[in-house]
Amino acid sequence: MDTLTEPLLGKQEIRLRKDLYYGEHDPCLMPQPYSSCTPHLICIRFPGLDTESLIYWVLPSDADFEPINGHRLSSMPLGRLRNSLTEQLNVEYQRILLRLSSTLADSKDFNRSNLRIKEYRSRLQYLFDRLSYPSTFAKTITIWRLTQCLCLELDACITWLKSIAPNWMQPTAWKTPPVLPIIGAVTDKLDVAEYCYRSGVPVWLVRPLGSESAIRVLRWLDEVDPIPVRSLEKFYSLEDTTPMNKIIYSGQLGNLERYRYMAEYSWGQAFPSLYGPEDLSQVSYDNLSSVTTRPAAPLHSSAVVPSLAGPSRCSTSSKVTRKDPYPKNFRSKPLSNHQKDRNKFMEVTSPLLPNSIPDWVIASEHVGKGFDQNQKARSGVPRGYFLPEPALFANHSSDVSRQAYFSTYLKVQ
Repeated sequence: MDTLTEPLLGKQEIRLRKDLYYGEHDPCLMPQPYSSCTPHLICIRFPGLDTESLIYWVLPSDADFEPINGHRLSSMPLGRLRNSLTEQLNVEYQRILLRLSSTLADSKDFNRSNLRIKEYRSRLQYLFDRLSYPSTFAKTITIWRLTQCLCLELDACITWLKSIAPNWMQPTAWKTPPVLPIIGAVTDKLDVAEYCYRSGVPVWLVRPLGSESAIRVLRWLDEVDPIPVRSLEKFYSLEDTTPMNKIIYSGQLGNLERYRYMAEYSWGQAFPSLYGPEDLSQVSYDNLSSVTTRPAAPLHSSAVVPSLAGPSRCSTSSKVTRKDPYPKNFRSKPLSNHQKDRNKFMEVTSPLLPNSIPDWVIASEHVGKGFDQNQKARSGVPRGYFLPEPALFANHSSDVSRQAYFSTYLKVQ
């Protein structure tokens, strides 16, 4: 497409479109209805204005995906994106953080915006960490797109706090301010349109034809006059996938719940093991691969937290609860000598697992030598597993059994 579409009216159906956007309903692509709960969404930067920020819209191709050793011949390999791509996006994210530190120091809205900004930062740190982990190409680009969109939303928060919020709703002398390089807003309220105009926010005012005589305007455009438009870059794609994805929201655009549905669906696609079953049937690897290629990335402690900051792509409302583990007070047959003597603290080596700290490996091995795993549990101390042993997946000799364990774990977790 070459221009912005007409404002969306009436009942809308939202689904994930091509290139992992939500088409004309996506706040990273199209003007959004202004809401005091999500004012920053009208401040997302307009794409393609400078070459440095293009990384926020680039979608990697198969050529940018590098399988890890042992997966290069697989029909669905595990791998990571080229380091140059992730490093470039991380550089832009660090620039956002620099803007943040200089903006919030003098911002009156810091306390009100603090929760939203904290949530964006914790989720972005988690996403950048996960980009270091090997995964399938489809899952990797989904995490990549989610990271891009959250960077844009955090950047929009800063723009709102620094350039727009100080003058929003403030009486000022009539003048023509410079139009900011942002997506803008669509509204049917005259006061919101005036505030946007005075702040330099591009705004589309939608009113019924019957109210034409009641609106003061400088000049009405007719069919002869060219309508002013903004040229769009090739990153804009409103096309549907084939086959089309399921509808995740149906209703009016004024309902902010649509942002929550969009966020939950995006996070569910990026991390299906947290939100539903994950298809691992075609993932395979050679267990003789060199362990030096194992990914090393920390898992952020605040991974996927409930939303505290209002509707946005950051919003999820998942709550994970677990039952107490099963006790080990019953076995159908006695343990073998190998099972009794096995040191479960020994390091597990696999291309699927991150590198370990050498001193930690040695310490764990010594702990395991003196630990009696068959001793009776003390009162009130559970003896079951909260998580299955890594060796169950990483070092199993049978690939069929490994896939069965993966499938079973994803179903019961």
